[in-house]
Amino acid sequence: MARRLTKYFIEASDVLSQAARIQTSQAGEEFIKAFYELLRQFQTNSDFIQVSEDVDPEVFISKYLIDLLKRIDEASKEDQKDNPDVFSIALGDMKTINALLDLIIIECIYPYLTPGLGIPLENRRKASNLRKTNLNAKLRALILSHVVDTLVDIVESENDIADVIMGGQYCTDIISGLVELGFSPATSTDEPVKYRKGFSDFLNRIQTYTLLCYVTMLIHKDTPPWCIQLLTRTLAMIPISRPDDGVKSLVEMIGGLREDDQISVDRLDRAAKLLCSIPKGVQPREYFAQVGEQLLKILDNPQQKLLVSSAVQVIGSMQKSRPRVVGDFIFKPVIDSLIPQIDVKENADVIVSDTELSKAITRLSQLIRNSPPDIIEILLSPVFYSLWALANFQKRTKRATNIVMSLLSVYIKACRPDEKIDGLVHRIYYDGNEVWRYGSGENGQIEIRKRGRTYTELAAENELKSGLEGIDNLEQRTGLLLELIDGLDKASVRKIFLKTVRRWLVKRNDSTSDPLQVFADLRLLEGILEKHKSEIIKSPSEIVGLVSSILDQYYTTLREIQDAKNASMPISAQLAGIVSPPPEADADSDDEDDEKEEMDTDAESVSVAISLLSAIVSESLVGQAHNFSPDDQRVLKSFGPALKYIAEHGPESVSSSAATLALLLNETEIPTAPSNPHLSESQQRYQLALSSLQDPLIPIRAYGLQLLRTLITERDPVVNVDAVLKIYFSTLNDEDSFIYLNSIKGLQSLTDIHGISVIKKLIAQYTAPDKSPSLDERLRIGEAILRTVQRLGDALTGINADIIAHAMVTTISNRKLDTRIRSSALSILGMACEVNPSGLSAWVKDGIECALGVLTFESDEEKTPLRRAAVVLIGSLLNGVRDLNQFPKEFAKEIVRNMRYVRSSDGDGMVRAQAGNVLDIVGEMISEELAVSQPDLKHM
Repeated sequence: MARRLTKYFIEASDVLSQAARIQTSQAGEEFIKAFYELLRQFQTNSDFIQVSEDVDPEVFISKYLIDLLKRIDEASKEDQKDNPDVFSIALGDMKTINALLDLIIIECIYPYLTPGLGIPLENRRKASNLRKTNLNAKLRALILSHVVDTLVDIVESENDIADVIMGGQYCTDIISGLVELGFSPATSTDEPVKYRKGFSDFLNRIQTYTLLCYVTMLIHKDTPPWCIQLLTRTLAMIPISRPDDGVKSLVEMIGGLREDDQISVDRLDRAAKLLCSIPKGVQPREYFAQVGEQLLKILDNPQQKLLVSSAVQVIGSMQKSRPRVVGDFIFKPVIDSLIPQIDVKENADVIVSDTELSKAITRLSQLIRNSPPDIIEILLSPVFYSLWALANFQKRTKRATNIVMSLLSVYIKACRPDEKIDGLVHRIYYDGNEVWRYGSGENGQIEIRKRGRTYTELAAENELKSGLEGIDNLEQRTGLLLELIDGLDKASVRKIFLKTVRRWLVKRNDSTSDPLQVFADLRLLEGILEKHKSEIIKSPSEIVGLVSSILDQYYTTLREIQDAKNASMPISAQLAGIVSPPPEADADSDDEDDEKEEMDTDAESVSVAISLLSAIVSESLVGQAHNFSPDDQRVLKSFGPALKYIAEHGPESVSSSAATLALLLNETEIPTAPSNPHLSESQQRYQLALSSLQDPLIPIRAYGLQLLRTLITERDPVVNVDAVLKIYFSTLNDEDSFIYLNSIKGLQSLTDIHGISVIKKLIAQYTAPDKSPSLDERLRIGEAILRTVQRLGDALTGINADIIAHAMVTTISNRKLDTRIRSSALSILGMACEVNPSGLSAWVKDGIECALGVLTFESDEEKTPLRRAAVVLIGSLLNGVRDLNQFPKEFAKEIVRNMRYVRSSDGDGMVRAQAGNVLDIVGEMISEELAVSQPDLKHM
């Protein structure tokens, strides 16, 4: 280290030690006078620091200290030039720098700020007495401008000392000084414009997340109104002024994501509310375009699970209050990348690049993964067929289809699966619209390209489905369709099968039907029967009704043809003769061929129907299928004549199976089910919820939890409270925030509806002596209890209040428990006392004793969150009883003494600040009511 730098550090150390010695015995003007005399002696003996002595003592002190820091900075830079790879300041000297900066801030900045501007001293140091000054406005501005200008110059030099300043809370002090000089109506400065620009430039040096924290710290109850207006606008402008990470940092900061790995819905709702507030003077479209794009950028990094989940929660919260904004600036850009709207006359061949398409799929996946069913519908409904085309292109080009198939599966399962599968069957060949299609990009990925010709022209030329190529294409597409069906619940599979059967029966006799479409239905039926036959036959009534219509139609047609043959003339010829001359012999032959072809087609339907019915009857006889209702039994018995006739007169393809089924129905006793074998609508919803919980897709599992909650809030008798509780408890441990947040909401709904019985069970899990409930599970149960307490409000009385309060006091008092669970209990008890103090009056004394015990015995650094919660509890108790005569008067003085001690001595700035807030509350209360003497109050 250079000799000059060493000399400066020695002088700084001497100054600091003498200042500390004087502060122990003198304060205010006496300190200034003594310190001034001391510094004059130092200057006499110094070869380096020279300040004119014919100035005010406060001016002299400020110039001496800031000049000393400046000389150290200059010497450090010179030292670094000679040794650029070596840190110029040793660790011991770094402490000297910090101490010198602290002294400059306390003595040369804070006294010259508008009262309330800056971070309250009790938040940053144990001794919080602020020196007051009697200088006029001009001298105050002179001192402040000199100190602030020098600190900004040092920061701009970007050397070691600049790193010290920028790495600590000193930034907030520089910000406060710049705000005072540039914006305060009471400060006398000739250059406000300079300092306003300096304020903006200095903020630009600070990382966004850190800036948000600093600005938030500067906003408190004592901040001057004009400053609050400036700082809140600064916060509101972050999404515009910091387009790279403004929204991301805001979500992280308000959501507490860097401090906790648990998502708080309330915090994220506040973030959403702030993002929905348009700064004054900013165009709404410009603002929301920035917010939307930044939220979407967060989704581009799915590996940051907590941040992505939080962003989606924010989007969901914004969607509730501003659905059009979210639709236009968040959902629409994603949707447009999958169904691009273009002008046919555009020359570009590539409409959506492979990079943009991949990004859109990633964003869509993240949005769907963490969103409720209503948002899933909004997002996937317009792109459903586009995703279907993409999945088929991926399959055809041997690419992975899992992500796109998952999106399709989520949308299909979310609501009305049978209708959505029907839609895919009707558009099974869809591969894009008239102007675009998928193609392979230069990087080997998939892009959206402009079509060379229209879809109609391609279809006309049979380029999509000609010959064997069309059949192969169909096999691939029906294969993907069956994959989607395989993931559905049993009831949906049965419904899809029956719909497909009916459609196939209609289309196969329609000469205008697309034969490949009819073939697609047939392949679909075969695939469903192959994998889901056992489930289909468990719905006998629907199958019986279907078979009945097929048999009746075929039986009637077969009899008519047989009767016509017996009359030696085809029925078709008889009908034709009514409107035209008798046909020639060749025509007779043609009609007979048509009739035979039609009967062969009908026989194929009958064969399928008989096969289905035979399987159901056989399975019911061995107990593997549901029994038949009395109505079904009567219909089955009525099949006898038709089956017998088909066996005798039908083609070989159906005669044998018809005879077998007729014998089976005639010779065996078919088991009879109760007259109402169907599940009620409520039972069906309950079963759907349970089956959804087993789904591998997160949105579907979340849908199951939401469906359960709907049944709970509707007070549906199908809900078994104990069973549903077990479900919610088991899902509280899920790693995905979207699942466990839905579980917390479900537990809250259970307590709303079923009251004390559920509260007891929640408390039992929360306080379980063994380790079976994990810490995360207990904390999440605690959040459900906290929400319950908030919702109970004035109803939190009697046994409800006693059970909750007793459990929380017991948990707080157990020093063996994890700090986080004890902090949770403190928060719950504080909320309970605040929402209904009269209902918790019997527990106020215990609550105070617990809180004071924590502040007395839990002084370790790792117990800081516990002390914070304890101070907040005392504040909640005071807030709750401030208008009541229920506060234990014997604790009033003790609280004042403890809070004064904590405010002056605790090592955590937040604890000190909260203690100061509690003292403010006490100071506002009527001293006679609490029996607090004036000497106790006057020092608060």
